[in-house]
Amino acid sequence: MTDRADDADLQARLGRPPIGGDAEDSAEWSEEPVPDSRRGARQVALQALYGEATVQGTATGAVDGLAAAAGLSEAHGTFARQLVTEAVRHLDELDELIGQAASGWRRERIARVDGSILRLALAEVLYFDSIPVPVSIDEAVELARLYGGDQSYAFVNGVLDGAVRRRGLAT
Repeated sequence: MTDRADDADLQARLGRPPIGGDAEDSAEWSEEPVPDSRRGARQVALQALYGEATVQGTATGAVDGLAAAAGLSEAHGTFARQLVTEAVRHLDELDELIGQAASGWRRERIARVDGSILRLALAEVLYFDSIPVPVSIDEAVELARLYGGDQSYAFVNGVLDGAVRRRGLAT
């Protein structure tokens, strides 16, 4: 349901060039770099998943370049790659869970960035046992505050809460 204006707005908020953009052109980069942390890795993973939602088959190839361009350490780049890999590998399952938890919302009505954040967070919740569920949800809410619309954070929080309850996971 997004259009080119929404895509441009998201790219501006991501503070990074679009996937395939010229990382050498410093005019396309924001003043605030992606932190070299798991939070930064999630930001990079979100960029890759957003690209996947636009052009299928691009996320796993793009994540390493995005991580390098963002200056992530090897460990954080690996975390971003693992997040993207699990989200893409389990895309149908994650989308089904999102659909169940987002009652009253047709999949095509969910903003592309919100859907990407939900996929990322659910992949983390379901496939990264070492990360507590509340941490994954909090990080997703923060991504939604940064990159989503005005009410994205509340939507993301509600859908994730519903999804983890459906799965019987502690919050």
